[in-house]
Amino acid sequence: MPVGSALPYGGTVPDPLICLCARVPESELIQAALRWPGDPVAVGEATGAGSGCGDCMEEVEEIAALSMAGDIASPGEGAGCQM
Repeated sequence: MPVGSALPYGGTVPDPLICLCARVPESELIQAALRWPGDPVAVGEATGAGSGCGDCMEEVEEIAALSMAGDIASPGEGAGCQM
């Protein structure tokens, strides 16, 4: 289900925070990765992810790689991140 979709039991699909330090949600990383496919540094600079402790960089790199391979869709376009 896409982020923000209504759930059958109420509420919506949550947008998980990938970078806790900068409070960057997955959807924001996906948008940046689609703009700069395969470039985790540009994705991090655009979103602020990785600027704190750096624990999220593995996930930022994975999302950037998925965008380069075409295995990722914009949030709200159906499947979302295919991790």
